[in-house]
Amino acid sequence: MNARFGHAGIVVRDLDSQIEFYTRIFGLEVETRFSREGSFIDNVTGLERASLDIAILGNEDRPSTIELLKYISHPDHSPARAANGAYCSHVMFVVDDIEVAWQEVIDAGGQPFSEPQLAPAGDKSVFYFRDPEGAILELVAYHDV
Repeated sequence: MNARFGHAGIVVRDLDSQIEFYTRIFGLEVETRFSREGSFIDNVTGLERASLDIAILGNEDRPSTIELLKYISHPDHSPARAANGAYCSHVMFVVDDIEVAWQEVIDAGGQPFSEPQLAPAGDKSVFYFRDPEGAILELVAYHDV
């Protein structure tokens, strides 16, 4: 198999507010927005009578990077998962200035787990945070050592 990364899909409860958050924080734009229902999406998701609203976010450097999915027919009411929860843990973005990014996350309603942490090798600074709905994301700034 010859595979390459396509996008990260994040299920959200409020599509409009999450579009605002992801476009503000990551400089992404809405590439397309659409609804999906019928046998195709039922078969893909394994859910009967699935109905979704979807927004694809990206930019010139990172086309179609994030897919935000709001399940109209099957809303999720699960509590926020811990960072060590099984399966997909987080989505990581590289930033130029970790301190500025940390403050921008807070200003936009994100909730950092901690202040930026310098990795033991000194080659990067990192922090995890939750978006306004609880999805875990990671920001990394690489340093010359």
